[in-house]
Amino acid sequence: MSAGQAEQLSTNGWALFRAGNGAGAMREFRAALTIDPENVDALIGLSQCHINRREFGVAESVADTLLQIAPNLPQSHRIKSEVLRYRRKLREALNHAQEAVRLDPDDPLSYHYLAVAHYDRKKSAKALKIIEQGRAIAPWYGVLAAQKALVLLETKGSKAAEPFADEALRISPDDRYVLTIAGQVALMRGKLEKARDLLGAVLSRDANDESVLSLYLLTDPKRYHLLRAHVRFRNWRMDNGLLGWGVWLLVWCALLLAFGVVAIAGRLPAMAVAIAYQLFWRWQYANHRRAVKAHFAHPKLDPAY
Repeated sequence: MSAGQAEQLSTNGWALFRAGNGAGAMREFRAALTIDPENVDALIGLSQCHINRREFGVAESVADTLLQIAPNLPQSHRIKSEVLRYRRKLREALNHAQEAVRLDPDDPLSYHYLAVAHYDRKKSAKALKIIEQGRAIAPWYGVLAAQKALVLLETKGSKAAEPFADEALRISPDDRYVLTIAGQVALMRGKLEKARDLLGAVLSRDANDESVLSLYLLTDPKRYHLLRAHVRFRNWRMDNGLLGWGVWLLVWCALLLAFGVVAIAGRLPAMAVAIAYQLFWRWQYANHRRAVKAHFAHPKLDPAY
């Protein structure tokens, strides 16, 4: 077998990966590595598949092999940084992300990973600074605009994030990361139909994306009114300044009072009441979650979803 066959198998693997077929992608990447154990493209793909499957120990082993073979490749350090993030080795993750930028300061994807590493360490201002550096180099890269929207969503609210989410959509309307962040921002702004379309586009590619699935369920205008209000409340508070903070304090006082009354009247510990509250929300949409996931895995089942 030739190196050309290994390259073709790796290309097939990436096509399957982008289509959401992780198992098929892993099969092709492994076949490529059987022919050429030092095929960098296949090693990158295989490590990313393991990351997506949350198999971080195996992913790190593949990433280490990649680093040994291609220590001067920015992608080697980006992959290693991503694995270390998930394993909560944040300082080491930051070091590898910085090395990726040093190796290729013109690659916007490296700035994205470096900003993620700073944000994981609760350094939002540094993350935004890195994002702006990347945007100055590559204003055409929608991922950085979406990433800025995400950081602003978590730190300043959905109103501040929305312009950058919309900018990201204009630049990269088909990018999965952009669609996810824009959908999340739209949901927090109360634009349920827009959020539903954006998040549905992501799920149509990968029905197993649990985080996107959770957001998609909240876009159903006929269900989960209280749960949606609960999820959106933090952003609403930030969007409305002093009024938002005042309402936030009143709501929490009311909730604590209600929990106390229920606990005393029912002679239950307050912790038990809180746990029951969480279990209620989980039970409410567990069956619907499975049905929606099945629909996106087999889109012709029921167009109503």
